[in-house]
Amino acid sequence: MKKSRLTTALDQKLLDSLYGWCYARTSGSAEAEELCSDITFAIVKSATRDPDAELENAYAFIWQTARHVYADFAERKNRTAARTYQGDPDLAMANMEDADTAADTDADEDDAEALSLILHRIAFLSRIYREVMISFYLDGLPVAEIARRQRTSEGAVRERLRSARGKIRDEVKEIMNIEEKSTKTMDKPTALRRIDLSLWGNGNPTWSDPRKDIERQFSTHVIWLCRKKPRTPKEISDELGVPMMYVEEECERQVYGENGKYGALRRVDGGKYIINFPLLDRDEFARGCDIYSEVVPDAVKAIKAYVSGHEREYLSFPYKNKTVTLPLVMWRQAPHMGYSLGLEVERILDEEYFRDAEKPDRPFSVYGYELTGQDFGWGNDTASVKNFCGYRLVEISNIYHHPVIKPNFYCDYNIANDEALTLAVRAVDGIDVNALSENEREQAARAIGEGYIYRDGNTLYTKFLVVDGEDIHKLYEVSDGLSSILRPFAGTIAERMAKFLRSALPPHLYGEYHRANSLFSGFVCDTVINALIDCGTLPPPEDGRLREYAYMMTLYK
Repeated sequence: MKKSRLTTALDQKLLDSLYGWCYARTSGSAEAEELCSDITFAIVKSATRDPDAELENAYAFIWQTARHVYADFAERKNRTAARTYQGDPDLAMANMEDADTAADTDADEDDAEALSLILHRIAFLSRIYREVMISFYLDGLPVAEIARRQRTSEGAVRERLRSARGKIRDEVKEIMNIEEKSTKTMDKPTALRRIDLSLWGNGNPTWSDPRKDIERQFSTHVIWLCRKKPRTPKEISDELGVPMMYVEEECERQVYGENGKYGALRRVDGGKYIINFPLLDRDEFARGCDIYSEVVPDAVKAIKAYVSGHEREYLSFPYKNKTVTLPLVMWRQAPHMGYSLGLEVERILDEEYFRDAEKPDRPFSVYGYELTGQDFGWGNDTASVKNFCGYRLVEISNIYHHPVIKPNFYCDYNIANDEALTLAVRAVDGIDVNALSENEREQAARAIGEGYIYRDGNTLYTKFLVVDGEDIHKLYEVSDGLSSILRPFAGTIAERMAKFLRSALPPHLYGEYHRANSLFSGFVCDTVINALIDCGTLPPPEDGRLREYAYMMTLYK
C-alpha cells in the first residue's frame, strides 16, 4: 500500500481499537480522546510525507506510530500537566492555509504546537466540516475534487471551509486567552460521573440485544443525554467534551444495534438522536416504587391467604417428576404471583389510560432504570434442545435474582453439552444406577450435588419439576385466580401510574408503558417472595443458590 492511501485504513473498527488501546493506557476518557486524536493526526500527517513510499504492512505501521506517539505523550505528561500555546491564533490559522507549512511541522516548534491544537479541534467538528478540512489541508485535494467526491458544489465546499475555519479560530482564541481565563488547555474537562443501569429484556435476545452495546461508560452517557429530548452529535460532543467523530460513530452504532433493526437510540429529524427504550433515573424509579408500596402490604396479605387456601390445587397439577412438594411448586409460582399485581395494573393502563398508544411489535425489547443500590433483577431464562433423549423438544428454565440468587445458565446455554443436565432428562422415568458407566457415575454425583437428581434405592430420579408440554398452558391456572382478588389494588395504582409514566417517558415511548410499569413489578415480586419465605411457604436460598427449586423442565414428545 502506498503511504498516500494510509488514511483509508482508518475505518471505524480500527478507530475503536485505537481508542480502547488509548483508554487502557490513560487515566480516563479525556486523556484517551487526546491521545487517540494525537495518534490519528500523526498517521494522517505521515500519509502526506513521501506519499509514494510503499508500506508492506499498513496496520503494523499504524500501531508502530501509535506506540511512538504514546511514548511522546507519556513523556510530555510527566514533564508538565498542562500544555498551552501563547502565540497569535490568527497567525496559526494563516500558517495552516499553506499545506506545505502544515506538513513540515519540524521546522518551527511553535507552529507544531499550533497545528497540533488546530488538528485536535478539527476532531470536534461535525462530519461534513471535518471531511472538507482534512481533504483540503491534509490530503491536499483541490476544491473541485472535494466537491466531486462529496457530490456537492464547489461553492458549498468553500462555505464549509470558511465556516470550519471560523469555528476553529474562535475556539483556539478562547483556549489560548490565558490572560482572561485561567489556565485552559486544549481539552475540555470530561468528568463523567459513573452511571450504573439495571437493564431488563423481554423476548428473544438473540434477535438483537441493545444491552450488549451499552457496556462502556461513554456509550451510557451518550444514551443518557438523549433520554428526555433529541440531541445532535454536536450537543453531545459539547456536553461530554468528546470529539465529534467519536460521538457521531457512537450514535450510529447505537441506532444500528446488532441487526440494524433495533438499537438503543433512534434517529429523528434534524440529525438528532433520542433514546429508543424506557429508561428511568433514580428519582423516577423511586417514585414508581412508592406508587406500588402504598398498596403492596395489603396485596401481600391477600396473596398469602390465597396460597394457604389453594395448596391442594397447586399439588394436583400432573407433574411428570416422581416426587412433588409444595416448596418445589411454590418457588416456580411465586415470581408469577409477584408479577400478577403488575399485570393487573398493565391491563387497566391498557384499557383506560393508554388505549391509543401503539405497542411495538418486535421479538425483543429492553427497558431499565438507574441503579439505586438495590437491584430487583428477577429473571427466568430458558434453554432448549431439539431431538434429545427421545423427545422432540426439551426446555429447561431457571429462575434467578441478581445479585441474591445466581443464574445457573442463560437462554443460549447448550443443554446437550451438559452431562449432568442430560442425566436429569434421562432420569424423569428413572435410571438404574447399576446401568451407568464409570463416567456417568461421576456425572451423576455432580447432578445430585447440583440438585438435578436424587437417589431412591438403586434408581435415580429427576429432582426438580417436570411438565409435559401439552400441559404447560395450565401451569399457572391456579395462580391466575389471583387476578380478581388483586384488581381493586391494581386500580388504585394504575390511576397514579398513568400520570407518572406520561411525565417520565418521552411521547414516542408511550407505547412501551407496559415495559416501564413492569420495572416496578420486580419490587413487588421481592416483597411477595420475602413474605412467603418469612411464613415458611418458601425455603430460602443457600449461598446464592436455589438448587432444585430454581429449575423446571418441559418435555415435548
